[in-house]
Amino acid sequence: MEALDLSKPPFSQIPGQSPELAAVDILAAFATVASLPDKVSRTFAAIAHSSGADAQTPLIVAGHRLAQDIDSGIGSGQGNSYHNTQHFCEVMMSAFFLALLDGFDVEARCEMAVAALMHDFHHDGQGNGTTPYRLERIAVAQSVPYLVAAGVAPQQQLRLAALVLATDVVHGLPIAHACHAHHVAGSELPAPDAGAPELAQLGEKPFMARQAVLLTEADMLPSIGLSLDYGLQLQERLSTEWNKPLRLEDKYQFFTQSFRGFIVGNYFQPNATKLCQSLLESIQQGAQK
Repeated sequence: MEALDLSKPPFSQIPGQSPELAAVDILAAFATVASLPDKVSRTFAAIAHSSGADAQTPLIVAGHRLAQDIDSGIGSGQGNSYHNTQHFCEVMMSAFFLALLDGFDVEARCEMAVAALMHDFHHDGQGNGTTPYRLERIAVAQSVPYLVAAGVAPQQQLRLAALVLATDVVHGLPIAHACHAHHVAGSELPAPDAGAPELAQLGEKPFMARQAVLLTEADMLPSIGLSLDYGLQLQERLSTEWNKPLRLEDKYQFFTQSFRGFIVGNYFQPNATKLCQSLLESIQQGAQK
């Protein structure tokens, strides 16, 4: 069984490495993880080790227990083609690497890994529909007991809940972006969202807003910031999960309408720009045939 290489991205940063080469290393890690029977536990253990965190800290204890249960089939998205154990691992790795790039300290890097581990817990393979934060609320409700059992402080539990709620692309992500813009550029704060009062923390705490934006970008990085081939593979998995055909035009629409460009993860923006351009060229070539 192939071992994860902790000396390369996403577990370590290589000074001066281009985003294109970093993507190659990250995709190699994704491929290694895909063959592991206990992939979520192994990925979280690699991240915890790479972070240098004390294994006995409540956050790390909670993460290990959550990862072990996901590997056993609890809340793992069994039957989902996209939101499954591989996705848990990919978002964890992406969040950890973006946190490394942005200079997060050990505690903040571990928070990002645990938030990524929580964010799709008990995902049912369906969208939120007309209920904002439906899936994110399920994830928080199902994962918070692990935090409580490990002794994670109530304030940190609320912080992690806010990060997970920010991954609702339609409702949470715009709030995270607006709060980050407020702290960086002084723009107006968004109106409070009664459906997710925890997100008010993002308007009060600049670093939390940055963490929230990072997590949303980590959730999307495998699909839009590494390689076009892998992004299209993920779209095909999502198409199967939704039982809905997805075309190149759908991927391009996501780039141009839902994705707002990398902010915290702007290191990967050249990759995303290249992928979007390649998509457009493929669409145009198809139209000419």
